[in-house]
Amino acid sequence: MAENSEIKRLWMEHMATKKVMIISPDPNIRSLVKAASKNLAIDSKFVQTYSDYSEACHQLKSFSPEIIILDLQSNQETCLKILKVHLKMFPNKSESASIIIGKGAPSSDFIHAQRFFADCFIQKPISQDSLVKSIKTCLLEKLLLSSEEKYLHSKISSYFENEFFNEQTKESTQEDYLQLITELKSSTKQTPLSLYVQGRSYYLNGNIKEAKELYQEGLNLDPLNYNCLNGLLEAHIQSKDFKEIKLISSKLVKNYPINPTHLPHIAKSFVSTESFEELTNFVDTYISFEKLETMINETYPGSKLNEKTIINTINQIGICLLAAAKYCSINHGSELAEEIINKCFNVTHLYAPKICNQAINELANMGKVDKALELANQMPPESKGPELRVIEILADKSDTPAGAVISNVMDLINQGVKDVRLYDLAIKKSIEIQRRPSTIEELITDAIGLFPNMNQHFSRLRQQIK
Repeated sequence: MAENSEIKRLWMEHMATKKVMIISPDPNIRSLVKAASKNLAIDSKFVQTYSDYSEACHQLKSFSPEIIILDLQSNQETCLKILKVHLKMFPNKSESASIIIGKGAPSSDFIHAQRFFADCFIQKPISQDSLVKSIKTCLLEKLLLSSEEKYLHSKISSYFENEFFNEQTKESTQEDYLQLITELKSSTKQTPLSLYVQGRSYYLNGNIKEAKELYQEGLNLDPLNYNCLNGLLEAHIQSKDFKEIKLISSKLVKNYPINPTHLPHIAKSFVSTESFEELTNFVDTYISFEKLETMINETYPGSKLNEKTIINTINQIGICLLAAAKYCSINHGSELAEEIINKCFNVTHLYAPKICNQAINELANMGKVDKALELANQMPPESKGPELRVIEILADKSDTPAGAVISNVMDLINQGVKDVRLYDLAIKKSIEIQRRPSTIEELITDAIGLFPNMNQHFSRLRQQIK
């Protein structure tokens, strides 16, 4: 009882002069939070409320609130600016608090709260009782920190301020990391956040194995800790451990918005582990220009990730799909391979035409020439590569004179197209119209040189020369 009385005294003393800024465009949330602040013994003269994010951001430095309560309802770019400014104003986070109200995981609101290390995330819908309880729990934890914990809390906050906002030389940053690691290691109380910071420090200095171990320790304490999961995924990406990439990414995808920069690596993990059904479902869910653009805008509002980044991602996903189709055509039959090529076409035909041309050509290689021609005809004319011209020639069922066919084929060969089917067609048509034996012999010699595994086939054609 005496202990509770002491805590109450400390609380009243601690909160007596704390300034609070409440920011939400929703009048109901503003009223709810303001009412909750009275229950938390916060003096109303130290409380300011704003409906406009830009105005709140402008007033932040002059009012200098230790506590901000921010509703991530709209204008996320300005919201993140507010969080950044607040973190810079109070680098010792044991003396301040940022509390976020927003949609829960897997919304981007939750990720923004995690990325800028908000002290508390309150999921909508909210009630006054839940609001008071969440805020009080968050602030009490800070109030009751030991002096050692307050010091380390300050060091961690300083680390994040440096990492996100300051331009430092590699040498000075490394020195800060080493000092921080030493201090955190000696701490008697490890948290997922402190373990993440240590792991991140090792990761940035190239010690991937140690980083993985520390992230995993953090996950042992909190199995769904976003920072540790994300850090562990990046470490596995760095070491190209595709089995683990698949495992960790599945946990992230189920609980949080996916980081768009991780998408190609996750696709590779499906190909590497032969999880082709998961690959096609993954592509259907995440991969299109519009989906990627929305994902980037929600996850990184105001970022410099642009159209080039989106097209590069599509290109890399296309490469994964093409590799999967080639593997499936050899090991699982043409039906699954054709399905994957169709996915590849849908993803790439507007934004990664080179990959799309190769995918259509692979379909023709599988004997699906008519289907390949159908897809080729849907390509924009300026995006058609020589591979598609090969398919058009091979699929031509009209009475095109043999001489014209040979001329078209030789045009492609002279352009540097190395396709065994072209040489086969040119030789057969040349034999058909009885071109000069020396010309046919030259074609056969070139074909055997380029495709030595087809030696027997072209040698049989040589026997037909008259």
